[in-house]
Amino acid sequence: MIPVFNERVTIEPLLARVRRASTLDLALRAGFARAKGDVVLVQDADLEYNPEEYPRLLRPILDGRADVVLSSRFLTGDEHRVLYFWHYVANRGLTLLPTFSPT
Repeated sequence: MIPVFNERVTIEPLLARVRRASTLDLALRAGFARAKGDVVLVQDADLEYNPEEYPRLLRPILDGRADVVLSSRFLTGDEHRVLYFWHYVANRGLTLLPTFSPT
C-alpha cells in the first residue's frame, strides 16, 4: 500500500525504486485489504522514506526481536527498544533512591 496525494512528480521514481527494493521474499506490495501475511509495510509516495531500508525495518521482526517496527524521520541512529511502562517506573524509582556506601 502506498498512500498518494499530490505526488505527480515522485510517483514514477517511487514505483521504480519500490520494484527494485529487496523485500526479503515477503509479499509487501498488496494492500491491507488483501494482505494475508504476517507483515505489512507502508511506503509513502513522496520518497521521504527510502525503499532500500526495507531489510533494516524487517530484520527485527524476522529475527524475533520485535512484533512491530516503526520508522521516524525524527529519530537518528540505530534501533531503539520501547521501554515497558513498569520497567520505566522501576528505573525512575531506583534512580531517585539515595545511594548508600558501606562504611
